[in-house]
Amino acid sequence: MVLAPALGAFGRHLHDKYGVPYRILQFQPSEPTSEFLNPLFGGRSSGRVVNRASYAVVERLAWVVLGRMVNRLRGRVLGLGPLRGSAFVADRRDRVPVLCGVSPLVVPRPRDWPSWVHMTGYWRMPSTQDGGQDVQGFLEDGEAPVFVGFGSMVPDSPERVAEQVVAGLRIAGMRGIVQGLPVEGRDDVLSVGEVDHAALFRRVAAVVHHGGAGTTAAGLTAGVPSVVCPFFSDQPFWGRRVAELGVGPAPLPIAELTARELGARLLAVPGYRERAAQLGRRLRVEDGVKNAVVCVEGS
Repeated sequence: MVLAPALGAFGRHLHDKYGVPYRILQFQPSEPTSEFLNPLFGGRSSGRVVNRASYAVVERLAWVVLGRMVNRLRGRVLGLGPLRGSAFVADRRDRVPVLCGVSPLVVPRPRDWPSWVHMTGYWRMPSTQDGGQDVQGFLEDGEAPVFVGFGSMVPDSPERVAEQVVAGLRIAGMRGIVQGLPVEGRDDVLSVGEVDHAALFRRVAAVVHHGGAGTTAAGLTAGVPSVVCPFFSDQPFWGRRVAELGVGPAPLPIAELTARELGARLLAVPGYRERAAQLGRRLRVEDGVKNAVVCVEGS
């Protein structure tokens, strides 16, 4: 069996060539619904008709961009004929089961989703470590710090953002573990490389991040408040969900990040701790991997 996202139709190609069954994976709720806009539009509701139409727009644009390349791959590499029309439409027509790796505690399952679309809960790996001796020593050397990291997102001016982040931490009177920004190590700020989010986030006071689906899930599951600084794509959607759930302040777009704005949000973090902790406890009980396995075996 092939488990793959719908974009690029990888599962369908291998199914057409070798007869291998496949299932579609989603990391944000991407099945058409009238309840909210496609997350790539930011996810706000714009009325039932516009909400549902937004999914068709995204899928159509994706096929316009990728269609020729996809059909070239099918012909030259796999010896298959071209797909006639969007693979998204074909998968939906064939009722290919969909596994959405999002918790219904974070995004309630839309009531108009078909039965073959399953919201399983988050897919988590077991925690391993939280950054080595430097991180351990920093965590044990004072109050719980704030984690700041934007994953694979690179600000237009990393130096400016780093400067504003450090100044924002100072305004809030908080220590920081900063990932991926050019900050100088000092007593109250530790610069780190790759770390295990699942393990580290449980030991911080708050998480400042870009709002990627995986980082958002890790922060919520850890049960600590999040300050989301979205860049683009589905990140504003997750930032709004964090605020609507009451587990973090309103999003702070990366283009608007200043020391003052970040500091104000960090000062407000204590007001979100109880709700964040409650949600984290509920999410840690979920077993999204087990739920996905059950869906695969039963479909």
